[in-house]
Amino acid sequence: SPRKKKARGLAEVNNKAFPAPPANKLSRARTNSIGRGSMEPDPSKSPTGGSSSLIFLGTGCSGTLPDARCLLKPSTPPCAVCSMGISLPPEGNPNYRLNTSLLVDYCHDDGTHRYILIDIGKTFREQVLRWFVHHKVPYVDSMLY
Repeated sequence: SPRKKKARGLAEVNNKAFPAPPANKLSRARTNSIGRGSMEPDPSKSPTGGSSSLIFLGTGCSGTLPDARCLLKPSTPPCAVCSMGISLPPEGNPNYRLNTSLLVDYCHDDGTHRYILIDIGKTFREQVLRWFVHHKVPYVDSMLY
């Protein structure tokens, strides 16, 4: 059975939990032409230690938090949730949430990675800047939306 471990927005599962996605010549050629450089995942330095993982890029509603409409209403003070959403930095703030999205990082036995992105919302740019860089995700092999 798959082992599960929760750590700051990251769930780890056994490599056998996900079937390998089919090889895609176009994505491989595109990746090779761009070059991976320092973005190449290093299993020894990876937060998941070279195993497959699920990376929650966003767990908020479709409108995100804090809600700009709530913060910009001049006649009423913002609600408590949106006020707390701007009171702390996003990294440690449970009330700062991006649109729901998930990245599957499938690690093959030889250490190569395949990345499957599930759902792309309005906050995708911020998710890439924050989480792709943090987890050294150099490309996406497949998208489901």
